[in-house]
Order: sequence, then C-alpha cells, then structure tokens
Amino acid sequence: MPEVVIHRDLLPLRLPEVAGGFEQPRLGRGTRQRIRRRMEADAWAHEGVQTLNDLYGKPEGVKGPAPVGSHAAALSNLEQRYRRMGTPTSRPEEALTALLGSMAGYGTLDVECTTRASFDEALVSWPALGSHPVKVASLLGEDSKKLLTLEGASELIADAEAVGNSECVKPYIDPVLANSPVHMGRFLARLFKCRMLQLIPGRREHTVGVFFVLKKSGKLRLILDTRKANTYFRKPRASHLPTPAAWTSIEVAPDDTLYTARMELPPHLRQYFRLPAIKCRFLDKDMWPQGCGPEDFVTPEYATLPMGWNWSLYFCQSLLESAAAQAGLAEEDRVEDRTWTGKVSGDRIVHAQYVDNFFCSGTSAENVQVAFDRLKDTLEGWGFEIHEVSEAQTVVQGLGLVIDGEQKCVSLSTARIWKLRLASLALCNRCKPPEPKVIEKIVGHFTFAMMIRRETLSVFSEVYRYMRCERPSSRMWAAARKEIRQASSLLPLMSTPFDLPWSTTVLATDSSEVGYGVCAREVCSKLVTATARTSEKWRYAVEGAVKARASALGLDPGGSHEGSLHDECARVVQAEFKEVCPSILDPSKWHVLFRGAWTYSENILRTEGRAMLSGVRHLLRTRRCAGQRYLLLVDNLSLALACCKGRGGSMLANSTCRQLAALSLAGNCKFHVRWIPSERTLQLTVPAHAPAKLRGEKRRLTGPPNQGTAATLAGTPSHLELHKVRRTATQDRYNTTVNAFLQWCLAYFHLSQDWDRLLTAYINELFAQEADVSAAEYVFASFRYRTIQALEGFRNLAPPKMRLPTPRVAFAAVVGVFLARSLVEMALALLLQWDLLLRPGELVGLRPQQIVRPADLAAMRSWGVILAPSDGGSSEPSKTNAFDESILLSPRINHLLPSLAALLLRRQQSHFLFPFTCSQLADEFKQAMEVLSLQGLNATLYGNRHGAASGLRLEGVPLAEIKRRGRWLADSSVKRYEKATVAQQQVHKIPIPVQIYGAFVEQELVRSAGLMEQALKGPSRPA
Repeated sequence: MPEVVIHRDLLPLRLPEVAGGFEQPRLGRGTRQRIRRRMEADAWAHEGVQTLNDLYGKPEGVKGPAPVGSHAAALSNLEQRYRRMGTPTSRPEEALTALLGSMAGYGTLDVECTTRASFDEALVSWPALGSHPVKVASLLGEDSKKLLTLEGASELIADAEAVGNSECVKPYIDPVLANSPVHMGRFLARLFKCRMLQLIPGRREHTVGVFFVLKKSGKLRLILDTRKANTYFRKPRASHLPTPAAWTSIEVAPDDTLYTARMELPPHLRQYFRLPAIKCRFLDKDMWPQGCGPEDFVTPEYATLPMGWNWSLYFCQSLLESAAAQAGLAEEDRVEDRTWTGKVSGDRIVHAQYVDNFFCSGTSAENVQVAFDRLKDTLEGWGFEIHEVSEAQTVVQGLGLVIDGEQKCVSLSTARIWKLRLASLALCNRCKPPEPKVIEKIVGHFTFAMMIRRETLSVFSEVYRYMRCERPSSRMWAAARKEIRQASSLLPLMSTPFDLPWSTTVLATDSSEVGYGVCAREVCSKLVTATARTSEKWRYAVEGAVKARASALGLDPGGSHEGSLHDECARVVQAEFKEVCPSILDPSKWHVLFRGAWTYSENILRTEGRAMLSGVRHLLRTRRCAGQRYLLLVDNLSLALACCKGRGGSMLANSTCRQLAALSLAGNCKFHVRWIPSERTLQLTVPAHAPAKLRGEKRRLTGPPNQGTAATLAGTPSHLELHKVRRTATQDRYNTTVNAFLQWCLAYFHLSQDWDRLLTAYINELFAQEADVSAAEYVFASFRYRTIQALEGFRNLAPPKMRLPTPRVAFAAVVGVFLARSLVEMALALLLQWDLLLRPGELVGLRPQQIVRPADLAAMRSWGVILAPSDGGSSEPSKTNAFDESILLSPRINHLLPSLAALLLRRQQSHFLFPFTCSQLADEFKQAMEVLSLQGLNATLYGNRHGAASGLRLEGVPLAEIKRRGRWLADSSVKRYEKATVAQQQVHKIPIPVQIYGAFVEQELVRSAGLMEQALKGPSRPA
C-alpha cells in the first residue's frame, strides 16, 4: 500500500471538486439553473482555493484522502461563502464598461463614457426653487471656520509663483451649453433662481467648466470641472474618513446584534469659480446687473460650495463632524481612519460621517434611533434636506459596503462583488495589453474592496509595474492579468467579522543568520486588546514615537498598566502612541514552543518572516484556533509595518505578507503584528542556555589583542569615545559637565561608591534645582536600569522646553531699537540671521571671505554664504558635522545688499565680519526686549532662528525646504514647525503699541536701507 502523507499545516488546501456537467438530461429548467449556479459557485471556490495555495507558495495543493479536521472546516467555510454570492447581475463586458465609463469624464481618454450625458433641463437634479444655501462658514468648528474668513484665506490661496508654474488646463464645457447661448442662459437662470450664482458685469476669464453624469435614478447630476480653479488653492488639509478598514475595527460580542441607521461660499472666494461669460440678452431681465444692457457681457460666479473643488471634501466632512458634536455624539466614538473603534456594547453608540452620508450603530436599536434622529434634526435645523433615511435595522448598505448586524460582519455588497468579478473576467480575456490607465482604474476599485481585508493588498505586485510602464509588453500583461484574476477569485472572502474573539495566546518570534525561535505565553484579553488595537503605521503620525527603539526602550519595565486597560478605542489623533505593554514582555512568563536552524542563507527580512509564519502555522494546526484575532510580536520593524499595511514594498516582505494573507483567509483569522526591540525579543525567544548556533552568536575574534582593551576595561575613555564628537566646543562642554558631576560626588563618596546610585541621585538633585532636562542628558553616561528610569522620570515630570519662536513683529521692533541706538551692524546681523536661519554662533562667527558675491558672467546673480568652509575657513565642521554648507540670500532682503557690501568693504581686513561677540549681541538684544517690555516672551537669539522657520511654515513653505535652508539633520528637528501657530500665540503676548511700532519698522526698513548703507561706510570700530 502506498504511504499516506498527513499534512498537519492548514495550507495548502485540497482543491474542491467541480462537477463536469449534467448527469440526467431530463431535468426541469429551474433545476438545471440551480445546478448551473452551484457548479459556477464551486468553480469560483476552486479558483479561490487555488489562489490561496498559490499565495502560500504551494500551488500544487494537496492530493490524497478526503480532508478532515481543520482542513475540512476551512473548505466548508470557504465553499459557503462562494455559494452565497448568488447569480451574476450583468454580462462581463457590460460590467467592464460600467467600471471604465467614468474615465472619460473630461473627454481626455479614448474610453466610451456611459455615465456622462448631455444637458437636459428636465432631467437635471435641481435644488428647490427659492431655496437658500446654507451658510457653511458659520456652522464649522473654530479651526475650519477661520479658513473661510479673510484672515485665514492665506492658508487656502496658493502663492502666485505656484499658480504660474501649474499646468495650463482648459475647463470642459458640456457641448450643448458651449454651442448654444440660449441653453446656457436657461441653465444659468435656473442656477440663479436657486441662489447658486451671482452675476458681475464684464467679461472675465472662466475658471470652471460644467458637465453632467447619470445618477442611478436616471436623473442628471451637475458636476463642475474645477481643475483650473484648483490651481489657485493650496493642497487641502487631510480628512479622516470612515474607510472600509475603519469599519473593520468594530468589535461586537457574539450574543449581541448590531443595529445601524443611516453650503454658501464666502464672497471673497467666488472670484475663483467663474463660468463662461454670456450676453445679458440670453438671460432674464431681472438677472441683469445694474447698468447693463442687452449686448453687455456678464460673468457668472458660483456662490455655493462647488463639487470638484479640492477643499470641498474637507469642509463637507468638517461640517458633518460639527453636526455630530452638536448632536451630543462623542468624538472618541467616531469611526474613522487611523483609529480602532473597539468594542460596541451596552449604551455605546458609534457614528460615522462620510462627506454627505452619516451612520449611527450600536447594540440597542432604540438608542441608535435616538442618536440618529438627533443628528438628523441638527442638520435639518441648519437648513439641509435629508434624503434616503433608514430606520435602525440590522442590515444597512452604504458607501459600497454591507454592514450586517445579524451576521456581525462588514463586507462588499453582492452587486459590487459581481461587478468587479465580471469586469475582471472581461479584462483578462483580452489578449492585447490594455492601456495602463485602464488597469489603474480597475486596481483602484479593487483597492477599496481590499481595505476590508488589508492582507489581500499583497496580491498585487506585477500590476503596479504594469501601471508605471508607458508601453507594457505581452509578458508584463500576462503577469498582471494573473494577479487581477487572483484578486477577483478572493472577492467573496473580503469580509471581516465583528465578533472575532481575541485569543489570549500571544506569540513572539525571532530569527538570526543561523536559526530561529518561537515562544508563547497566555495574557489576559484586556492586555492583548490594549496592545493589538494600535497599528505600527500610526507611529509616524506621533512626533514622540518616530524613533521606535528610543520610544520602546523608554518604557518602565516594572510598570503596571492594567489599571488603564478598558474598551476605549485607540486614536492616533490623541498624539500618543502606545508601545507594547512592558508587563507582556516578562521573560519568566514565556515558554519556547520550538526553535531550529536554517539550512541555507537568506536575507534577514525573509528569515524573520519565515519565523513568524512558522508560529502562525503552528497555531492553525488545531481547529479550535480558527476564527480568532491574534497578537504577534516581532523585532523587525520593516516586517511589522509591511504586515500592518497589508503588503510590502519589496518582494522579500511581500512574500511574507502573501503567505500571511493566505493563512488569514483560510483560517478566518486576523493577525495583529506589533514591533518590540530586539533586546527584549532575545530574552524571550532564545534562552541563555540555548546552543550558540541558535543564539546567532558570532565567532570569536582572532588575531593580536588591541593594546587599548585593558585600559578601556579599567575605565579609561576608549579611542572611539574620544573621537565620537568632532567639534572641540562640544568636547569642552562634555568635560565641564563631567567635572561638575565629579565635584558633586566628592561630597557623597562616604555614603556610596556605586556610580549607578550616585548618578541617579545627581539627576534627582538637578530636577529639584529646576534645571533643564538637557543638563541631565549631558551627564547621562551609565546604562544601568535605575539610571534609565530616573532619566525617563525626569522627562515625564519636566518635559523638554522648546525654545519659543520670536514673532516677526517683535523681531522688527528690536531691529528698530538697534537702529535708533545707532547699532547698525547689530541690526544688519539680526536681519541676516532671520533670512538665513543662522544659529547665533554661526552668525557672529562669520568671516568676510564666507560672504560670496554674485558672479554675473556665470549667470550666478545671488549673494550667498558658506558656513564651515573647508577651504581657508575654520577647521571645525558645523553643528551637524558638515563642511561647506551654502545658503543663498532670499530676494526679500535685496534692499540690504548695499549695506552688506559696505560692511564687507569696511571689514575686509578684519578676522570677523561683525565687530562684536555673541555675548555682546545677546546683552543688547536682552536690553532691547526690556525697553519694549517684552520680557514675557522669553525671547533669545536662538529664538530668532525658530521664529523665522515658523514664519516660513505659516507662509506655506514645505518642511523639506525649511529643513534644507536651516540645515537640520533629522526630520524630527523640523517637526516642531508643524506647530507654527505657537509663533502666532506669542504675538498675543506683545502689547498693542509694540505691535504698531514693529509694523512701522517693517514698513520703513526698505526706505531706511540707504541710511544704513551710509552709516556702514563710516570708519570701522575695532572688534
């Protein structure tokens, strides 16, 4: 007898059998149709299982006896999902045409548009005659409301330079309206009667177009082509929307049922939304502006929030969120992207707003209906007309999703699944490679569907290469076609249950160059959920968590967090990123499941993924482990981010994501991957008594011993430590700090000679003396556990204080005081510091040869400055350890160039450009602040650098440009300028007379440039 091979792992699965045809010819029509539908569903399921095996890396599947145990349960669950899909809703080509129809919205693509239609006055969905647009600006929150005022227009309107550099776009006009002034006049008259337009005399350039698309009801929806108008505005703020991924974060207990119920433009912005001009004779006479005749042109300006404007989504979303707040719905219960909604039970009502839709969900139908009615009444009270209202019910469709409270899951609607499936089949049947934009459209629809199960995003890889290629080959089309077909085969599996329980089993995996280890422990469900509900992707939206290792290792290993564990949702907007709870990582609570050695060498990212997958396979070998949520811990941040995102940027990471997706879909599980530092993973996965080949220990070094090793072990600073810092000024500060600590220690050596205890006590004493936390960081040299805790406690009790930015108006007032006191050199120095974002030491240390004049013959017409020049300058690098950092003076200080040239001529034989020291400049700056009664600003010379950077950010300059001009090394250094409104807050501390004086100085600086030049041409004072 042949040997029977027993497969313990869940994958690969045995392919389901598909019947070949009808065995009995004399069957009724209805019976034959039912059998055909069953066969089609089985064939779809067969293709889906084949895709899962292929993603897992075992496309051949399993051959042998009938499946049992976890295999049988998985196959049964998969087959039921495919059989619930019903019958197709259309033909494949019709579905493809429907998906691609909207691509030709502006008439720029060679694709037949089935949704665009010509103007027909009887079919257009008009607002009610005499209706009044809602004054949106008065209903928004304070932050959003300000944008629609003249004061906040600077954040909306783009710079003139950006507008000039934008691509020239001609707005698209519906042919019926473009070719018939009569039809255009009737169209404008109807909009005017609905108070959607205002007419201004004269013929102005139009910035928006207009066309119409078919709605599901057969009516026409008015769409504005605002591509040209959008060039006049900045990039809009981000909006947090209830994406499909956000809906999947809802949790419901198995015994609960989920119930769901589902602007006027300011006058100063209307000039940017103009329709084509028209003669008055084509309009009703009561619409003519005063003084206009029949042959005079008038230009219509759109007076309501135009659909298509790049800021419309932000304002619509902000309006609905304001309505929800007024209706008493809590912000922490909002379903939105980058949050975890958490468990819905009892009286808790979660809600979602999506541009022009809103939903309320909860386990009590009565409470859901009450909350929904409050929100509906609020919007109707504001003047909005609410359509398509549904009472609280268990199954609700909206936004292309089905929120099923009875089955406790969120999924795509059956119609949407069939539309994508049939369109994919029609597209894959084409032998000729289609245009990349066609594939991009299809992939966009799939991406929305895949957000319900993020892990399925890993299916697409070759598709993205195809989309980026201008002329894809037949081979590329074959690879892309395979992935599109695979994605369509998984559509029935793209759903997420709300009632998946959290497993109390937590896995931690690790890998080295030679081996791997997997260990597990049991953790209470509250601790698991508190850790798993935070996604590693959110780390980069929180300033303090960007440095992952420093953030994770700063936690208190002995701290207890159980008191704060409840069913609240994790929200990235709280500016707090929750690292893995330290109490989970107690090494004494973990046990090793298995470990092994690699038989061949691979990239560490791939071996880390293999180690994690081995733990997942081990879990899913038993049937009872299916249908749960699991927490996985890894020490490879790239792997954790890829798993959270759903796909990896490299083939190494994406291969792991594909295998994890196959296991997740086959086992109906969700895996939440979190990152922990490798220092802690090593304690869990590889015990000290493990063989060296599993610990990944490197071979001992051979060769002659280093002569400095003994001295280093005896406590003498090593060669590398001495050369860690290249700047002598920093080394001197370190020496001074260490000497101060040693002097303090002399008074306490009789109590203890343990350096860890001494340093811990010293840090506490610094805190008691109200020193800045930087003083503690400079003396931090020992890395024992107590010292780490003391330093973190210092940071918690006395957070680092950011140097407050100097407001421009206060800065200008100080410059005015300097000029009044004839301190012209100091005034010029401050103005240069502000423009070049110089540090005080860099400013005072400038030498004449560091100022570079223009070279007109070489087409280099700008003045510049070279900091830390390697040729003829200082032997020390800049603060960021760089030489030859060059900066160009901005055009805004061109009026100061004659004064700078005069100073250069006078000081060309001097060692330094300015005849004063840094302390002298600081003293005069402090005295000027006292004269102006600005001591409350706590302004410093260094604050001028931050004030200039904050000013650039308020003007809309990107952070990358600010970082380059200010020569900051790390992105985290310029993150503070996202809080540029701190500079605005400082302005309110300035007395009104000083503000008026500062504004006066700012206006007179250009006219005073000649006087400054004459003053600087006088005799030089000794430095």
